Amino acid sequence: MNEKPTTPITTSKTKCAGDEVIPTLTTGFESDLWYADKLVTIFIQKGSEYTPENVPQQDMNFYIIREQNGCVSDTAIASLHVIQQPTFEIDSVSVVQCRLDDAVQLNAINLDIDYHIDNTIEGKVYWYFNKNTTEGDSFTPNATELQVGKNMIYAQYFVTREGTTCASKQQAV
Repeated sequence: MNEKPTTPITTSKTKCAGDEVIPTLTTGFESDLWYADKLVTIFIQKGSEYTPENVPQQDMNFYIIREQNGCVSDTAIASLHVIQQPTFEIDSVSVVQCRLDDAVQLNAINLDIDYHIDNTIEGKVYWYFNKNTTEGDSFTPNATELQVGKNMIYAQYFVTREGTTCASKQQAV
């Protein structure tokens, strides 16, 4: 009687939507069989690694089995996670100021891919003002440094999942 092969050990990867580079998924065993479906009926290829042919725009799972001496392992899953480009807005209702007014607190709102509620990602908002960078969901500039038409405040939102960081477009006030 033959032994059941060990279940393949897989690596999952993450990429940003819009990136043309597709990460390679691996198992480390040359005779592993890769499938596109849970029922392992849509065969893709044999080998220790697989790079999808088309650039995925959403999460994809691939299913891997190991066959040895007529026996089949349990199915392993390798996932390719796709992070959509994060978006946000700056709540700047009261940005119009008069000279000598106190500075107004700016807030990053409507975080799309909200790291406050999605525990699979980390998120950070960076504020850029006068060659200084500040991290946080809100920012209050030094009012004495504000000069009409001379300096802008920029913000950008970054999300990270499994070591991959994706950035929003920069917002300006």
